[in-house]
Order: sequence, then structure tokens, then C-alpha cells
Amino acid sequence: MFNPEMGPREPEEEIPREETGSVENIESINEEQQRQEKVEKEQTPEEVLAVINEAIEKGREVLLTQAGSDGIITNIATPYSIEGNFLTIEAGGYGFDIKIDSIKKAEIVEKEEQEISPEDFREMLSQIPALKEMLAEREKRLQGSADSEEIKTLETEIEELRQEIAGREELLEE
Repeated sequence: MFNPEMGPREPEEEIPREETGSVENIESINEEQQRQEKVEKEQTPEEVLAVINEAIEKGREVLLTQAGSDGIITNIATPYSIEGNFLTIEAGGYGFDIKIDSIKKAEIVEKEEQEISPEDFREMLSQIPALKEMLAEREKRLQGSADSEEIKTLETEIEELRQEIAGREELLEE
């Protein structure tokens, strides 16, 4: 249509399909926004180290976010040592060294609280004296043993019993 005041109307430009709201385009935009949000929330190496040290102290897993060549890499791992600028972690049964400077964010993974039924709780508590007896028996056997293989086995059993007793006594305190 021609309007003498406006002049001839220019034909509307066709917008290619990729630039409209196609599902693929919306998904890629959402992914890019998520990446940007993650990058914006980066921690300094000092903050990352503080979180990792806390995870090591508490014996907890840590969620590590790194900027990789393919975008954001996220791993849940158990950190077990820091040496210089490297963090050694265990993930999937393997040990890995990660450069601390490459970690953009670290968060401690919260353990889910497990509900214990009153019956199970009473059962666990009632077993503490028997566990202590087993511990005392193993400690006596350890003192009388000369076999290095048996000593190693007994030391492992003693440590496991101590941890089990401590865990149950901790539940009792809570």
C-alpha cells in the first residue's frame, strides 16, 4: 500500500527460522544463560581452598565446577590432599590431580539426613555393649599376636569397631 505522506513502504525483512523461537534455539539460549550464571558466581582460589579444606576436615564430598574447553565441567569428588596448587581427589575409584586455579566454584555436598525408626534406634543402642566386648576381645588378641598378617587384620577390625561404636554413641547424644 502506498501512503503519499510516508512514501513507498519497504518490504518486511524475512527472519530466518533459526533466529525465531525454535526449540533448539531456545534450549541453546537457556544453556548459555546457565553457563553465564555459573561463571558469574565464580569463587577466588582462596575461597575454593577454604571450602575444600572444610570438606577434608569433615570427611565430606565436594562439588567442583571447572571451566573446561567444552564449557563447564562439574564433578562430585572426595578431596583427600592439597599440595601446592594441586588438589588430589578421588572420583569413581580413581585419583586425580586438579589445578586449584582451574576450579571456579566448590561446594560441600550436604548429606541427606536419614530417618531411623524408634525400633532400629533401640536395636542399634542395645548392640553397643556387645560391640565394646568384641573390641576388647580383638584388642587382647592383638596384644598376644606375633603374626603380622593377623595384626594387620585385627588393627583394621579394631578401627572399624571403634568407628561403629563412636557413630552409635553420637546418635545417642543427638
